[in-house]
Amino acid sequence: MKHYAKVMLALVGLSVGTLNASAQKVEDFGYFNHLSVGVTAGTAGIGFDVATSVGNYLQLRAGAQFFPSISYTGAFSPTKIKNLREAIDGLEQLAKAPGSDYIYTPPTKRVDVEAKLGFSSGKVLIDFFPAPKSSNFHITVGCFFGSGDIITLKNTEQGVFRDFLVPAYKGTNQEIQRRFDEIMTAHNIAVDEPLYGIKLGNYQLKPDKNGNLEAGINVNNFRPYVGIGFGRAVPRKRIGFMFELGVQFWGSPKIYIEGGSGRKNLEEQDFLDQDVNDGGLTKILSQINVYPTMTFRLCGRII
Repeated sequence: MKHYAKVMLALVGLSVGTLNASAQKVEDFGYFNHLSVGVTAGTAGIGFDVATSVGNYLQLRAGAQFFPSISYTGAFSPTKIKNLREAIDGLEQLAKAPGSDYIYTPPTKRVDVEAKLGFSSGKVLIDFFPAPKSSNFHITVGCFFGSGDIITLKNTEQGVFRDFLVPAYKGTNQEIQRRFDEIMTAHNIAVDEPLYGIKLGNYQLKPDKNGNLEAGINVNNFRPYVGIGFGRAVPRKRIGFMFELGVQFWGSPKIYIEGGSGRKNLEEQDFLDQDVNDGGLTKILSQINVYPTMTFRLCGRII
């Protein structure tokens, strides 16, 4: 019996010692007294960050993400600028008029436009551990910030849209010159002004006077974030692993176009057609207000 009692006392002592040791490990996470560095990969791209402990319940992360650039080139057919359709028809008729020496040929070739997906951002995140002594489960809040341009569009051939511009009248027929001037004045257009663009969803994208097109899709520069996951930004051991699922609240994506007066976000008045409720790109974009984020993180504690 005495031998049995000694064994029990020894086991109790070992258990208490183990619990004390575990408690010391958890309590060792003080305020900013540990530091780790990590590399990340996921739907937000690849990146790196640094993290520190803020007591047992909180850990703070800060870093950057880079989404690798993905390009796709597609061919687009020219479409008439909606408020210049009468002017275009007038120029075509003028070129076909008897005795006319005005040269105007509507563009028919398709234009190659490159779409490039890619973005980078910084991040500041706070991890909360509801049960730090027994679980690595955490709830994360914070933000991503940086450029909101997620897709850019550019013509692949420099100046290719020159064929879409108003050609000047270089003849000597005074009647043709008069009719040409009337068309230009009536529609408030000038030589070398774009008459054609390309259609993207419900929108019409208009090239600049140099015959180039630069447009894209952007979201908010500041994007709040919330997520849940497992693992610690500052691991208990030297090496740690984290997994996290969350969402970035980036607002409704906007289609923009660059021009001589700077960047302009396209609105309803820029729709190509009157029927804007066709369930196309515009409707889809308006419903994508969040960006799902899945992240894997490998980290090492350096302090």
